[in-house]
Amino acid sequence: MSVDLLLDPYYLTLLLTALYALWVGAFFAVGADNVGYKARLWTTGFIHLFFSSDKKFSVSKEIDPDAIKHLTDVEKKTLVFIRHGESEWNEVFNKGFGPSFPVRLLKAIVREWRLLVTGDSVFVDSNLSDEGADQAVALRKFLADPKNAAEPGVQLINGAGKLYCSNLRRSMATTGICLSDRLQRTGEKVQMMTCLQEVTFNIDGLALADANTLPALAHPAEFARVVPDPAAVFTTKHNVGNKPLRGTGLTRMKQFAEYCFNKDTPDTLIVGGGHSLWFRFFFQVFMPKSSDHISKKKKLVNCGACSLTLTRGKHQGKWVYRIEPESVEVIYGGFGGK
Repeated sequence: MSVDLLLDPYYLTLLLTALYALWVGAFFAVGADNVGYKARLWTTGFIHLFFSSDKKFSVSKEIDPDAIKHLTDVEKKTLVFIRHGESEWNEVFNKGFGPSFPVRLLKAIVREWRLLVTGDSVFVDSNLSDEGADQAVALRKFLADPKNAAEPGVQLINGAGKLYCSNLRRSMATTGICLSDRLQRTGEKVQMMTCLQEVTFNIDGLALADANTLPALAHPAEFARVVPDPAAVFTTKHNVGNKPLRGTGLTRMKQFAEYCFNKDTPDTLIVGGGHSLWFRFFFQVFMPKSSDHISKKKKLVNCGACSLTLTRGKHQGKWVYRIEPESVEVIYGGFGGK
């Protein structure tokens, strides 16, 4: 959703009304701690909306990754990107602004009010919608289908490397659902990473969880069924809390690229339930400027998955990262979102 739309008086009035309702609720709610915490998050959210620098970086000013194209001593890593399913925020704001929009928004505000005394939220750190949970289940079934077992991408997701997700709930829920068969089989943990947090000004991109903690994850119901104890599945070592107000998504993407080549990092890294804009910017920054690959223009569809090769080499004394365009392979869903 564009910033222009967010500044529209009608839309802004509705959001401010919702915020006011939360503040008023603080005087009546039993769970005062949760109400106060949410009020602070909403305040932070509006500050981010108008003053965040998260998307204020220039891809064109970055060095062309082809600077290391002809090097023979580059390091290589295999990455798998899985986008999260539809979120409750998407359900409200990404399905058009016709006559049904005010109804969807009002229902969401009512739900937010009912969640006031809990650690849950519809708007802040928006979780998966029911449709999003169904999309994650569909991916899980695809990965478990014997007919797909020989596919290289499926083999990567089902057994290679280590698993990562962002510190946002829709990322965690998607990972827990679509990779539940693998998680139950191996007993491994998924590493939450702040550097994978979505590149956006919107409040749905703010994390409910503080540093080194887990957020409220009681829903969707399918996630609660397959991951009854999130603490046994997710590790918070790399969750350093919310992205900074004056930081940028570019900085976080570079942090992740650097992490990929740490000495203790496996050859394959699987980002389960990652974010559409983060992924698209990652392709734009680290794919050669001459490439017109679709991943630089279109988002992965909900629960879409792809694999790619990321290389690293030295140019003029500095590390440069490059995605090999020919290495990008669609595993499920593909690119199609705007």
